[in-house]
Amino acid sequence: MALQSSGQITLNQIHIEAGGTSGTQAALNDSDIRALIGKSSGAQSAFSDFYGASSSASVVGFAKVKDTTADSDDYTGNVQNLSIQNGDLLVMAYTARGGNSGNNVGTFEMYTGANAGGSQTNISGSTAVKEHGGTITGIIYATANGSYSSMKTEISASSNFNAMLLFAGVFRGVGSNSPDRTFTGGYGGTNQSITLSSLSPPGVVIAIGGRSTTSSSTVTFSGLDSYINDNNSQAGGAAGYKLNTATSFSGSNNYAWSISAAHFT
Repeated sequence: MALQSSGQITLNQIHIEAGGTSGTQAALNDSDIRALIGKSSGAQSAFSDFYGASSSASVVGFAKVKDTTADSDDYTGNVQNLSIQNGDLLVMAYTARGGNSGNNVGTFEMYTGANAGGSQTNISGSTAVKEHGGTITGIIYATANGSYSSMKTEISASSNFNAMLLFAGVFRGVGSNSPDRTFTGGYGGTNQSITLSSLSPPGVVIAIGGRSTTSSSTVTFSGLDSYINDNNSQAGGAAGYKLNTATSFSGSNNYAWSISAAHFT
């Protein structure tokens, strides 16, 4: 069960969440406690850093938010009504059949009200991984800086993408929300494997594959907890996630011409 997202928090509560026994000795620099938020040994920590921290990751929501054959240099996904807390991991995963292969800019539009209502706050995303091999795939992430009731995701570039398939999700209890391992593969066709090793649990793996536009086959994944497959003939692909990985992740996909995967901890 995750720690509270506001108010007073005690070292004993943090210790219990990390798997310790109530009332026993603990310190913020203990390895099990640092692992809750991904801190290195000796790094400075504040009690507020542990708001929402959990010894296990969970999904708040994950969905396909944009599916279009139109070429553009800017796409905004459909609104997602989610109960988002400070410190949650925000993720967008995208695939396009071609076009822009340079730096892409991701923005998470956060709203205090449902259906993109209330006050809006924009959070700039960072690129975790990107592959341009046959088709384009990529993963962009950020950390929620407050409590919100809905979210929209936007991806833009200096020149047009050719079609767009965009997924977005929110995850809780991941840790510091930073990618510690990434994977890419291009021009793979059938049966590409994904291997991520030396991972720091708990965490979440995000994976996306984009298929060749010349084939009627669709991308499928193994090894993930859940994935969404889309049959769009122009920007077909699939994306999904795996929660609470141990120290390694192995998976595979069928007919992805470009793959991007990242483990966040």
